[in-house]
Amino acid sequence: MADQSQTEDKRTSAEAPSASQARRGTSRRTLLKVATAGVAGAVVGGATTHFVEDALRPATPPPQVVQRALRFFNDAQARVITAMAERMFPRDEAGPGATDAHVLDYIDGRLVSAWGVGGRTYRQGPFFPPQDSGHGVQTPMTPRDIYQDALAALDAYCRRQFGTSFDQASSSQQDDVLHALEQGKVETFTTISAVQFFALFRQNVLEGLFADPLYGGNANLIGWKWIGFPGDPMAYGDPYGKLIDKFDTPYNVEPKPLQ
Repeated sequence: MADQSQTEDKRTSAEAPSASQARRGTSRRTLLKVATAGVAGAVVGGATTHFVEDALRPATPPPQVVQRALRFFNDAQARVITAMAERMFPRDEAGPGATDAHVLDYIDGRLVSAWGVGGRTYRQGPFFPPQDSGHGVQTPMTPRDIYQDALAALDAYCRRQFGTSFDQASSSQQDDVLHALEQGKVETFTTISAVQFFALFRQNVLEGLFADPLYGGNANLIGWKWIGFPGDPMAYGDPYGKLIDKFDTPYNVEPKPLQ
């Protein structure tokens, strides 16, 4: 019992948090704000600096994790998805980015799963423009259909505007395209709106950064380390019931995924 008490005391110490712990708390609040804001105003372009500087991300490059073979995207599509995700969560002096976290692997895997083919999704219609938020994507299309059509529309737009694909455009041009997508100003989108695709892609990027690595993303626990999330609490043998409501108490452990 004494050993267990000492372990609990070490992990749930009520002492003042260190500077790194305080930054981790700040990054968590920043992320929560970003998760409910429009990405173009929060993680694209100039505002990316604010997103990254407040974040506690590993300062050194993560260990190399083997990239999985593509299952849904072709090579050209994969390069575009990688570039889009990297503009939203870039690798810089603050730490790893979306590419390091294998966000592409996550989205690619999701699109060959039941979710990708519209499993357990009502798609019979009729579909009416919702009068308020919270209804999700209203379309008979599956996520796979949405991505295929959206990437074709995006490529047509970029080649018309810049004479090249999204991944070959400059950083400022890529940011302009992401802003235009969020604002619904990419008129090459016809079967699905640019706004709907942007919202879906943004959500998938967040999932790829912060879901359990079991699903292909969050490589090396990059996302969890950035926000200070411990992962599976039962992996430590801790009495989780005693810790779940201690929101202001640091829990200083190395994150562990589901086994």
